[in-house]
Formats: sequence, structure tokens, C-alpha cells
Amino acid sequence: MRLVKLTILAGQLNYLLDRGYYNIPVAEMKKKIRDGSVFDFLKKKSMDDYLDLSLIDSNDRKELLEHFSSMADVIDEDRKMGVMNNGVCLLLAYVIELIQSKSYNDAKANE
Repeated sequence: MRLVKLTILAGQLNYLLDRGYYNIPVAEMKKKIRDGSVFDFLKKKSMDDYLDLSLIDSNDRKELLEHFSSMADVIDEDRKMGVMNNGVCLLLAYVIELIQSKSYNDAKANE
């Protein structure tokens, strides 16, 4: 997945957070990640007014779900990411982690 798509997704999640009424519990968000419905859930929750996922195609969603599921299974989000309460914050932290990882891997490949 291209870095630009990850940064666009981060911006969209930040947009949702700024609205102030997207307080989805972390446990609920992890459940949505694991059952593969997180993107549909967010789109429905935002009533299609705010969240624009048009640049994230089905292949991107599949790839993101794989990464998110893996992180949900192994990362202690409170300790590592400082997220305890809001599932949208958790998704944003996951996206930031992917951006950092991709940037690092791209830099290593160019050495």
C-alpha cells in the first residue's frame, strides 16, 4: 500500500476524532477489526457524511485488516500506543505504526 493512502486514512480518522462523538470503546473496535467489518462499521457510524474511504479500495482494506488484526493480537495498546479508551484513536495509532514501519522499510531498501 502506498504511503499516501495511509496518510489520507490517518487524516480521515483524525477528522472523525475531531467531531468529538466518535467514542467507540477499544474492545468494540478490536472486535470489528477481527470480524473484518471495521470499515463498514465506521462508514455507517459516520452516516456517510464525514468519512471518505474512496481511495482505499478492497485490496487496501484487506491488507489493512491483516495488519490491524495482527497488531490487535500482539500489541498492548495502552503501554505501547497510549490508547485506552477510544477505538478510533486505536485505529489512528495502528495507521501511524504502519506509516513508521513502511518508512523504515523503504529507507532500509534504499540503503
